[in-house]
Amino acid sequence: MSVRENDDKTTQISETTPVSTTAPACKIIEEILTSQEIDGKLTVVVKWVDIEEPQLILAEQFNLLYPQEIIAFYQARLKFC
Repeated sequence: MSVRENDDKTTQISETTPVSTTAPACKIIEEILTSQEIDGKLTVVVKWVDIEEPQLILAEQFNLLYPQEIIAFYQARLKFC
């Protein structure tokens, strides 16, 4: 199970959370919570505006629909040694 703490809220995504194979192109991203590997596939956990529960989406689909957002997500976490 993955747990992400974000200020005053905690998001839990379990290994049994269904993975969406398509990312909705018409929804607005509130926040990309995390990326993780499940069953050998990279996934992205996304919180959408006006939707309570975060959604687990295959990264290959998400990257095609929201390239700038995923780039910004990884750039914010990139650290040079």
